[in-house]
Amino acid sequence: LLSAAKLARKLKNLDASKKHLQEALIYDPSLIEAVQLLVGILFEEEDFDEIINIIELAIEHGATDPHLNWDLGKAYYGNENYELALKQYRLAYNDFNQEISFLKEYGDLLFEEGLVQEAKEVYSKLVDDEYLQEEVRERLERINEIL
Repeated sequence: LLSAAKLARKLKNLDASKKHLQEALIYDPSLIEAVQLLVGILFEEEDFDEIINIIELAIEHGATDPHLNWDLGKAYYGNENYELALKQYRLAYNDFNQEISFLKEYGDLLFEEGLVQEAKEVYSKLVDDEYLQEEVRERLERINEIL
């Protein structure tokens, strides 16, 4: 089923890929690769409720992967459940504190939630990134004005 899902995805047949992945997860809800592939498709569709359901079921069945916390945080953020999003981002922080895209998302969430001191600490790790340098410096200037 997993191979069929991957092939269907390559052929841009997302519905078939989703169907195969959902079937695979019926047999083993903690199958990390199937969870990650299905979650990726669901993020493209912005189906945050389904992402949350799939990841929570995987965790209930013993799945352990730090990406699950990050993806769960993104899904809660997409559903505007910022408190639960923050909880998941905090859980994922130790595993992704060097990952630029994670730090940017986490910093933005902290800033939007008014946790400016924490946001400043996270953003300070991004100052040297050439792609985000200007945006991060502007955000840090705004934070320093607030503090």
